[in-house]
Amino acid sequence: DWIAPTKGTNAERKIDVAYNSGALGAFVALVEADWDSKITVSGRSIIVSIDAMSSIGAANDDVLRVSYTGTAPNNIGEAAVTVQQRSGNLTARTDISKNRKLDTDGTTPISGSAVRLKTTYGDAKKGTVTSSSHVASVAAGSGPYTFSFTYTTPVEIDPVTQLKLRIPGGANNTDWTAASENADDTTIAAGEITTSALPVLDDLAGTKAGSFAVAVDNVATVVTGTLKAGGSLTINYNGATAPSVSDTEYATTGRVFALTIDGTDFTDKDAGTALTGTVLADSLDVTSSLAVGNTDTKVSTGVFVTTLAAPIVGTGSVALVVTDTSGGITAGNNTATYGATAGDI
Repeated sequence: DWIAPTKGTNAERKIDVAYNSGALGAFVALVEADWDSKITVSGRSIIVSIDAMSSIGAANDDVLRVSYTGTAPNNIGEAAVTVQQRSGNLTARTDISKNRKLDTDGTTPISGSAVRLKTTYGDAKKGTVTSSSHVASVAAGSGPYTFSFTYTTPVEIDPVTQLKLRIPGGANNTDWTAASENADDTTIAAGEITTSALPVLDDLAGTKAGSFAVAVDNVATVVTGTLKAGGSLTINYNGATAPSVSDTEYATTGRVFALTIDGTDFTDKDAGTALTGTVLADSLDVTSSLAVGNTDTKVSTGVFVTTLAAPIVGTGSVALVVTDTSGGITAGNNTATYGATAGDI
């Protein structure tokens, strides 16, 4: 629902009334004393008391303008705005024809109908991205790791909204396990991308289906489907192995996992992925495809950096190759000449 109306204060009016007598050609707001006495709020009704107004069609039409400042619903929908009038000592309020929908002839007001306010989809970037399982530092070559990234929205978003998870994956040990999409529902492969339950198409319930796919560039794309206010979706990167050795990316100290919205741009100085003055894309910009939250202050979320620490002791291996070039009878009997103590190797 729309937020219930409140008057506010005279200095900061949430409800205001202005009057145009026609002769002056401009709306004049109520003075403080009239604003205080002539406007009342009853539940969700705003009641304005006025002394007199001329009828429409008179030489100088009187016009009363009532304004209301409030917050729209978090989900899409329509809400009726009913404007009624009462004249003199009449106890019943009646509809105002100018506020009604018109019939199919385009001129006849439909009895009892009212203007409707339609709430459209909200901004998907007003959401937030979190991870309860991401690890900021891992031993080189260690694993397996499963990282989960969750997007939550405070408003209903367009069902075609795309969430894009970027995996710094590759084909060898210089990067994380490549992201993959596996049709086998019984097993989870290394690097496989899975999601929380996605919405399904239901015409009766009015929901649109979600879907996901993994591209060759290690970007998993999830189409949200119907996602109401307060709803969330989780994308999982399963059973991955960290690289044995890896370069750092952008302005970070490691490799970047990023969950972005309707785009793949995560280069943002507020997220720590760009330095002001560099030649990196968007390095001087504060806009990207990252979620920024639903407050007046931008808080970019969706970037998760993992750095490599020293490998775990004992997990490596050494191969010693001995080539004997003497051609003598001692070939293949060299254990006494290697190792701190004869025979160690």
